[in-house]
Amino acid sequence: TNIMSITREIWDIGDTIAILHENIRNASGDLITNFTNYVFNATLKSASSDADASALVKINTSSFTITASDSKAVGFLATESIRSSITVGQDYYLDAQIVDGAGNVATTLRRRIEFRQDISRRYDDS
Repeated sequence: TNIMSITREIWDIGDTIAILHENIRNASGDLITNFTNYVFNATLKSASSDADASALVKINTSSFTITASDSKAVGFLATESIRSSITVGQDYYLDAQIVDGAGNVATTLRRRIEFRQDISRRYDDS
């Protein structure tokens, strides 16, 4: 897998962020189609230097849908539960990692995210 550069995105508070790993490859460059003993992680932190243990939101392998035949995994990091912890206009840091069965870690995604106030909408089902 390749390390992505840090990009900045703007999201609404409460959004669910999709974390997509596609064309996952091993150290030899071969597509991986068996993810036995692989671990997928993602964290959202207030500072890029924060330890994973202090992340505002963490997801792990159980939060990812893995399609081994397509060498793909997708996870969803929800921010609704941390709404009161987010400061509008402040940068937050998202990263995602894949750990293979031998313990090798590959950081596959890094994003700097600024949250803006969402616009509430009311729905009437009647």
